Amino acid sequence: FPVTIPMRDDEALRVQLGRLAAKVLKIVLRVTLYQPQARQQEFSKLQNAYVRLINQQNGLELMRYTLSGQDYQGKTAMIFGEVYRHSGEWKFNAIGEGTADTGIDGIARRYV
Repeated sequence: FPVTIPMRDDEALRVQLGRLAAKVLKIVLRVTLYQPQARQQEFSKLQNAYVRLINQQNGLELMRYTLSGQDYQGKTAMIFGEVYRHSGEWKFNAIGEGTADTGIDGIARRYV
């Protein structure tokens, strides 16, 4: 199913899962704060931060992960979840793991 985050949100990403090559088995949904050290920013300082998946075909929200009430002190990156193939269908696994990684290399090592 096509997955989208509507444009009324601060950031948006559209993935058309049906158009991905069969060898693509997993997509990791990761967010990193922009220049967190220089801006002295971390996820614990954000208000109303969330990520969600929406089925574009019917407009239904399939998943929402909210940061409010979580302890993300010192965390500058977040692995929100992953979309993965299982028995020919796409599934979602919520993770919600905050990290202090400053680049994609730290996150990539977890999946290689």
